[in-house]
Amino acid sequence: MKLFVGIDVSSQELEVCFMNADGDKLDSFTVKNNLGGASHLRDRIVAVADKLAVSEIHIGLEATSVYSWHPAMYLHQDAELQARKAKVFT
Repeated sequence: MKLFVGIDVSSQELEVCFMNADGDKLDSFTVKNNLGGASHLRDRIVAVADKLAVSEIHIGLEATSVYSWHPAMYLHQDAELQARKAKVFT
């Protein structure tokens, strides 16, 4: 199973939606667009990926200049997400 994570980026928040390969919504929530919010998002992704035994994680963020760069790099470079074959797309 693949896990798809869609992220709507603003200067203050990241609005997140988890979906499966069939397009079914698994979860949605909002975190702050800062290090604490990105860490919380990573923890939620890892928890769902482990619970559902996903084979790949696809994380898509809208390209919003400087607002999306930091969360994209954090998620791309995170060792826990790399171990779970996460791919980050903008």
